[in-house]
Amino acid sequence: MKKPDSTSRLVYADDPVGVIKRARAKGWTDEKIITKLMFGKVYADRMAIAKTYAPIMGLELSEFMIIAGLRKAQR
Repeated sequence: MKKPDSTSRLVYADDPVGVIKRARAKGWTDEKIITKLMFGKVYADRMAIAKTYAPIMGLELSEFMIIAGLRKAQR
């Protein structure tokens, strides 16, 4: 049985700064990081993740939510 490679998957962790640093070191875009963080989460969890990770990623909460698909961009 193949052992899963824990370094290849981005997961919600206790160290959000470390998560973002590892993801960016792999060359992941903000969109890919946000998609991986949000996958399979309910709305309340998504909002908690957005509030935690948006400032770390250098994004406004509204920008993070637009990328995550939780809010539409204003025109």
